[in-house]
Amino acid sequence: MASSRLVASRERGASLRLHRLKHDISEFLEEPHPGIEIFLHDDNYENICLHLTPQDGPMRGLRLHFTIQLSEAWPQVPPRFKSSYPAALLHPNLVLDYVCGEVLNENNSTGGYLTAFTLRALCMQLLSIFSSTSVVTVGMFGYMTLNYGEHIRTRYVPEDYLIPEHQQYRRTIEQMFEIPDWTSTSPHTITCWSGQSFQRALKDSTRATEIEYVNVGRVFGESAADCEPGTWAGWDSNGDELPQREVEITRLVPRDDDDPERHQMARVQCRNPLWNSVFRGIRAWAQCDRCRYNQAGAGLPVVQNHLVRPLKDEIAEIDAAAAATVQIPEVRNDTHVRSPTTGSQEKSPILELPGDVLLLLAEHLSTESIRILSTIHPRFQAVVKRYHIIRRRELQCVVLRTGINSYTLLDSSAKNILGIAIGFHNEYGTFRSSFDWLSLEAFERYSIDMGTDYSRHDFYLPLAFSDAHFRRAYPTIWRCLNWIALFLEDARQGDAQEAMLASHLQFGSFSSEPDVRNITVLYDLINDGVVHYLRTCDNVMFPGSKKDPNTSALLGASEKAITAFYQLFYLLARLTAVTPTIRTNALAALTAFQDDKDSRTEDHVPDLGHLIVQLALVNATADQTHDDPAFHGCVPWETTGLLSLLLQETLVRNAKWMILLHQSLRSTESWGEVASTVFEYSWLSLRLLMLQTFFMRFIVDGYRDMRMQVDDYFGFPPPDAAKALLCEVEKIYAARTWTEAFEYLGCSEEAKWDEEHLCQVIRESIAESGRRGYIDWMQPREPMFEIDFADMIGSSRW
Repeated sequence: MASSRLVASRERGASLRLHRLKHDISEFLEEPHPGIEIFLHDDNYENICLHLTPQDGPMRGLRLHFTIQLSEAWPQVPPRFKSSYPAALLHPNLVLDYVCGEVLNENNSTGGYLTAFTLRALCMQLLSIFSSTSVVTVGMFGYMTLNYGEHIRTRYVPEDYLIPEHQQYRRTIEQMFEIPDWTSTSPHTITCWSGQSFQRALKDSTRATEIEYVNVGRVFGESAADCEPGTWAGWDSNGDELPQREVEITRLVPRDDDDPERHQMARVQCRNPLWNSVFRGIRAWAQCDRCRYNQAGAGLPVVQNHLVRPLKDEIAEIDAAAAATVQIPEVRNDTHVRSPTTGSQEKSPILELPGDVLLLLAEHLSTESIRILSTIHPRFQAVVKRYHIIRRRELQCVVLRTGINSYTLLDSSAKNILGIAIGFHNEYGTFRSSFDWLSLEAFERYSIDMGTDYSRHDFYLPLAFSDAHFRRAYPTIWRCLNWIALFLEDARQGDAQEAMLASHLQFGSFSSEPDVRNITVLYDLINDGVVHYLRTCDNVMFPGSKKDPNTSALLGASEKAITAFYQLFYLLARLTAVTPTIRTNALAALTAFQDDKDSRTEDHVPDLGHLIVQLALVNATADQTHDDPAFHGCVPWETTGLLSLLLQETLVRNAKWMILLHQSLRSTESWGEVASTVFEYSWLSLRLLMLQTFFMRFIVDGYRDMRMQVDDYFGFPPPDAAKALLCEVEKIYAARTWTEAFEYLGCSEEAKWDEEHLCQVIRESIAESGRRGYIDWMQPREPMFEIDFADMIGSSRW
């Protein structure tokens, strides 16, 4: 029995390894990256030659040779990158013969290797490492930064160090670059080797007119034999050197030479010693017969041509633009374009191809080629948009790289099921998903337990995407919803870890029959996604928070948040279309909340976020022409006052935190500044409510107006949805008073309240909260930092 399981495990691993290898290699061919070349070997596909050519940094232009070694467990374990000349490649990311780094660490749960990482992505990371001018490493006293500098090193030194008449000051080029702070070119940080400061002289000299002082021959002799011992003599001591001596000295003449204390300075520029070391190692290394690297008689194939030119010419081009502008032919009509060479109007055969041939052409082009061709070919662009070529390519498993219409790796007769993996946060009782597209096969057969953002994978949920995929995944969708719902029920009654282990052992036995009670799992996922996005916004808007990510990351978070909301709501709408009872129950819950005051308590509505999702579902799926009366009727929030009731209930539930954080609210005295104080303590809940209502309005308006297009878009949001979300976030965080918050929510009557009436509403909310038993009047005040984010969002599932 054990041997059969081992054989099955090896077969699964071999299938995944072969499929990923084909995909990763094709990715190299379809999207080549500057500075990266790979060479496959027919006799052994698991050993690949890799050439990395750093575009910047100390080794710029050198073609470095590595061997990629793929083990039997790849891609579930990282590949190994072996250097061909480790003695010459002096780098902290090189241990013995192999490259090390965080991205290759399989035991790191916060930034290490993931199965989703392709070979191309790893090679790009390595290229970035070897192109960097500095490396952060761990030393005896913690983290330290090693500065290597650029491939051309610049040093400002006193002129006396170079003039032969002043022998007592003269230093060799090597000694100059052993001076402390040799990596710096800032006038305010450079000092000489003896420690004497030349900051003033350097400050003046950088504004001076530069003239060429002396050539290399005058300072160091006309040939290597004329050089004094220890002075610069080229690349090698045996005389085998490049055509030009790679050093340039420039005198810096101050504009005003009347100050006798002002030093005459010189700028010395030469190759980085690391460049020299690696270059010598490359030339001394034996050639590679497989990839024809460093072949005899081939000159210097590992050095780009511009690197053997005089250094003076290269220094002059350091700041020059490297990229050339690509001229795209202008489209005149469907079949004519302007020639980029002659400027005349020419007829292009490719523009006359019929639509079915253009579709076939698109299927065989790379994604980048499709984008380029679409810019010059309107008919081709129309075909790409009509059949969603790029969108369908993006819908593939992040690990197995199988698409939405692909067959599974282990069963060629079964089609792929695509969805998301979900993690559960035991402390907060909330869900979290990286929202990477993951196939059911990857989750079940290959045990992929971590997302690309290093979030946990505890559960799985297929998404709708398209009509065909939804029908195929429908039984699995309900099986997963029933699975997660049972876990939540067990977790509330006992230990969450034990409940999770038990649920995983029973996964195959869960029923695939619809249970409308378990649709609340989708409500939880949608609501928790909004809360997580609010956390991200707070981290950006409030720099003093626990994390302080770059503001530019907010756009990426907005794209993921709006995509997650749309995809989950699209799945909810598709399930509702098949099971109308879901909508019937949602409409009943909204009606009860609106008409019955007792139905607004936490016992009836544990999470107000569920109610907002139900409100969006009822209004988005309303269809008076539908044959089923379950889809008739809606609850317009503009006229029914439902949002006002939600706002009042939020204040009642938030009163607990008002009391804990503001001691004076326990009495009815000293209410002078209570309105502004309570707003500060309620702003978190109000931000969440405003964000939830925006998502509700956005999805309802978009879904009703673009229902058919949503189906065509595979459940994705419309273009520029993320930018619209960012604009709303700015408005939400700009609402810093009760009136502004009321106006944003659309509560026109509440926006007219004066401070006296607002204080009365706050008193009534606190009193109502006390009657319901939410407030412990004997509980002492707690400091602000002891109140957790998750406790203040108004959710009381736990």
